[in-house]
Amino acid sequence: KSPQQISMQSDITVTGSGGVVSSFEVVLPPSMQVVDLPQGDFRLVVLPASEGVPSPQRQRVQLTANRPADELHVTLEAIYRSAPPPADGEDVEATAVEEDKQNEFRGVDVMNAVKQSGFIDFVVDGNWSLAWRQVGDVRRVDEIPDALVQRESIARFEFFSQSYSLAARIQPEKTRVRIEPRYVVHVRDDELQLDATF
Repeated sequence: KSPQQISMQSDITVTGSGGVVSSFEVVLPPSMQVVDLPQGDFRLVVLPASEGVPSPQRQRVQLTANRPADELHVTLEAIYRSAPPPADGEDVEATAVEEDKQNEFRGVDVMNAVKQSGFIDFVVDGNWSLAWRQVGDVRRVDEIPDALVQRESIARFEFFSQSYSLAARIQPEKTRVRIEPRYVVHVRDDELQLDATF
């Protein structure tokens, strides 16, 4: 919706290899915080920040299934939380540069997973656009899911591991003007008259 109104919905499927899955830990993308919605089949706990690790830290969430299974499905929702305003004595100019940098977009990281892959869909509401930069095991794909065709889905990316970076700058969409003029020329004995309609 805007650089200050970014939300995320993550559909996660975790499959066990050689046994059932009872719980797992996920790490959210930078500056995202989980919305603690009721999870009927899971217990959700936001883990405390790690000691000795500089801020800002990515939020960690522990999910425990009420019924362990070979394969678990869960949907998480999160919202973007910008950095707090600078305190007295901090470098305001440096903070402004930090806020002007590109946002990093990625899926959640499931800790200790052998393999992670999936898709990232960008859905934009309003007159905003994205200028992105991709690095690593990620590529843009043209196929858009049917559920997103009717929405303002502007891009879909597929990632094959966690070794990738997908950064984007949110900016106002440029206004494009389309003009279809109509000209009528009246020819008289001693003059030409041009009527133009836009």
